[in-house]
Amino acid sequence: MAEVFRCPSCSGKLEFDGGDHVTVRCEYCGNTVIVPESIRSRSSNVSTLYGQQGAMQQVVGMLNEGRQEEAAQLFGQTFGVGQTQAREAVARLADGLTLSSQHLHVRVGDAGTVSVAQRRFLRRLGCLIAAIIVLSIGGGVIIPLVAGGAAIWSIFSQEPVATGVAQILSEDVPVVIAQSTAQYARQYASLVDSFGSEGIGSGQFVDPRGITIASDGQIFVADYSNGRVQRFDAQISSLGVWQWEEDRVIQALSAGAQGDLYAIQGGELVRFDRESGEALGALTYESDRPVAFRDGAVAPNGEVVALNHFSEFVRYDAAGNVVHVVDIEEAAEATGAGELAQDGVGNVYLLATYEDALGKRQNGVFLFSDEGRYLSRFGSDGDEPGQFTSPSAIAVDGQGRIYVSDFAGIITFSNSGTYLGTTDTEGFIFGMDFDNQGQLVAVGNANKLFRYALPPAE
Repeated sequence: MAEVFRCPSCSGKLEFDGGDHVTVRCEYCGNTVIVPESIRSRSSNVSTLYGQQGAMQQVVGMLNEGRQEEAAQLFGQTFGVGQTQAREAVARLADGLTLSSQHLHVRVGDAGTVSVAQRRFLRRLGCLIAAIIVLSIGGGVIIPLVAGGAAIWSIFSQEPVATGVAQILSEDVPVVIAQSTAQYARQYASLVDSFGSEGIGSGQFVDPRGITIASDGQIFVADYSNGRVQRFDAQISSLGVWQWEEDRVIQALSAGAQGDLYAIQGGELVRFDRESGEALGALTYESDRPVAFRDGAVAPNGEVVALNHFSEFVRYDAAGNVVHVVDIEEAAEATGAGELAQDGVGNVYLLATYEDALGKRQNGVFLFSDEGRYLSRFGSDGDEPGQFTSPSAIAVDGQGRIYVSDFAGIITFSNSGTYLGTTDTEGFIFGMDFDNQGQLVAVGNANKLFRYALPPAE
């Protein structure tokens, strides 16, 4: 039976399905909400064991079929490790070698001596993983997964198998938990400056979430719930304030190249005059589903892409005519989408959810061509570098790099989905765009506007 609680932003009713994800998305205000610790369900060890057993059987099967990259992806999702560690792990399995702690990235504080209680926990966890591997081997498996039953004990050791067994079994020998040697760019972008404070005066913000930068350098920032849009020049000098309808939240802004400004306001995709702020009408389309837009983006050629609720996105030409509609579940087996971005050639990037091989909900980035054809997907949930906790906004720069805001900061990927680094942020970022100097400009719940300088493309 689903647990029910209230959204802290809008008081809407939220339901938690009892899974092992820690966030839910509010269908009323669109916020991602952390499920209170008190109502999160906790899966039993037995249930987890059999779920991981099934996944390991699939990993072994994939390796036997030569599908090593798919095996690495499934391994990473199952044990919550990053792409690099997962690839190293399945490569060792394919070569008949044992795994080490860096492949499962087990962490107990800093590398060092672990207490007796921690050693006992690690032994129990080692038994669990050993059971998974043994149950997964079955008959006819080609890969020499372990040499003798005890070899799996070395999963928590950097030593050869025999030494690893002694190291784990002896209460008198300290166990060293190895840290990953991979080096990541923790501060990928550098903060240039910040501007603003909380309030309703000029240059002040109240929960800003919509931001867009026009081709002439003008910056538009929208508060979420009071209908206020502020205009700034490239030097962040105020050019005035527009007051739109206060009872309709502004979820997103996007400036077109033809002098138009598009906003997602109260679920509608509305076009405004960029100089006067006057509404010029709403773009719509016929759908079997209720139409309630969540996000939108304008391409340099004037085409507009907008995400309807969590289920489909529609592309309009510069005149406002529908070009195509994409059902994301049918096209890419996504279970829902929250935000989108569009690059300079019209490719669409969706922040969306999907179910992995174990039925666990994951967050990822889905890529579609300008024609609406599904191309690829990358990303998963976790606390490793490059994984998501609660992604909220997405943007793509002129080099094709992808930026996703998350509780961890702004996470950056190459166009192929390779993790590049993370940028620490003050507060949580809800909106991002790029100025004429190629700087990343962002707003969020700190009620400030931030500008970040980006490293050159590799």
